[in-house]
Amino acid sequence: MNTLLIFAWIWAAMLANSFWESAVEGRVAGDNGKIGWKFKLLGMTMTKYHFFLFFVMYPLLLTLPFVIYGWNERLFGVLVSAYVSGMIVEDFGWYVVNPVVK
Repeated sequence: MNTLLIFAWIWAAMLANSFWESAVEGRVAGDNGKIGWKFKLLGMTMTKYHFFLFFVMYPLLLTLPFVIYGWNERLFGVLVSAYVSGMIVEDFGWYVVNPVVK
């Protein structure tokens, strides 16, 4: 298993997510002006689309290797680490690639 390749692959996916999310949100980040339900958790607001993107879709995609090949503790640790750090990459990337945020 090539750990660096896994990190690079997941970070590239998260960076790609920054591009489309900045196009969808424009200057209005987070929960401002979004349709659908919202809830507050630890002082932050979670919107419907953020919930389904980060807590449903991405975890389902990232667990696909376990469905195909079975459980592997080391791979699980690498995927969780890459995903959590990838969320930071995605959030930072949103500010870098968003054309309306200076």
